[in-house]
Amino acid sequence: MAERLNRGEIRLLDRPRPDKRRPVLILSRPALIPLLHTVTVAAVTSTLRGTPTEVELGIEEGLKHASCVNLCNLFTVRQGELGAYVGTVSREKMAQVCRALAIACACESDRQVRDVILRYRLAGPIGRPMKKR
Repeated sequence: MAERLNRGEIRLLDRPRPDKRRPVLILSRPALIPLLHTVTVAAVTSTLRGTPTEVELGIEEGLKHASCVNLCNLFTVRQGELGAYVGTVSREKMAQVCRALAIACACESDRQVRDVILRYRLAGPIGRPMKKR
């Protein structure tokens, strides 16, 4: 891929079976993208499990339907493996992604995680509420 990749972009990625071609969200720090041959991405899925480690995405981000980025499903791929541009996540939505990532990786204190999970149970998913499938 000759074009520059950017943090917050959604790109298509072909994954080996049993997975499939799916959109992924680029998470890597912008300053590192031109220096490395790889980027860290998170899977975008149409399956909402209702956890605080998911952030809703949809048509506003260039997707065909309501989906979510699952911050428990991270992987590192070669930049050249990323395919077509799908869309970009807003700065506000990326802030939600960062919070969900901190929860997924236990980068917050136990008390902060408990508080987020409690708020989540009371208010619904991070981001806008989405129907469970």
